Formats: sequence, C-alpha cells, structure tokens
Amino acid sequence: MVAIPGADYIVSVLPSTDETKGLLQKEHFKAMKESAVFVNIGRGDLINDEVLIEALDAGELSHAILDVFDPEPLGKGHPFWRMENVTVTPHLSSKSGEYLPRTFAIFEKNMREYLRAGKDFTNVIDLSRGY
Repeated sequence: MVAIPGADYIVSVLPSTDETKGLLQKEHFKAMKESAVFVNIGRGDLINDEVLIEALDAGELSHAILDVFDPEPLGKGHPFWRMENVTVTPHLSSKSGEYLPRTFAIFEKNMREYLRAGKDFTNVIDLSRGY
C-alpha cells in the first residue's frame, strides 16, 4: 500500500486466486489521490463493486476503467453503466493485432511437444495457483 498514495494510475492485472479475491478494500481507495485513475484488466473479483462505487461517489479517486467484472457479463442495470467517472470496456484488454498469431504459435509449439510426448510446454496452467 506504500505506493498507492503517490500513484496517478493504479493498474491491476492480477489473476483470481484465494489471495487476490477482494484484495482491494476501502482503505486502499481512501489512500488514493483524488486525481488517481484505477484500471482493472485482471479479474473482476479483486474488488467489491460497492466499495468501488462508494469510493468513486466520495471522490476518493477520479475515474475507474474496468474491463473485468464479477460476475461477467456486467448486468444491464449495474450502476457502472450510468456513472460518469467509470469507463466500461468489453473484456478486450488482452486483444491486439498480435493476439491470434501469438496464440497460434503457442498452440502449435505445445501441440508438437504433446505429440512427441514432451514436457516443455509454454503457458502451463498451475492448478494449485489458480492460473
């Protein structure tokens, strides 16, 4: 929390794990500069929506850019849709012109490794860590 008070942008790219669910609490938003922008492109369960809404309404930060929600998709009547200080994006932060070429390259490498009964896979999921 040491860096939060001085940050202009707080960007979360965290996965959803037992350690990160609900990680950001009221005290984190209270510590932010009033001009700070919070960006969440990791997982939606990092924060409780009500905590973020209260912080934005109280002016504890200036804006939130949200690409992920808990649950997804974000409901039609959710307050984030109406808030002037919230930008909602359609869970596309990982998309780029290189997304598909990189994805296919990883798939092809892993398929070759699998077919030769190898174990040197790229982007292996560690189920014990949750990602």
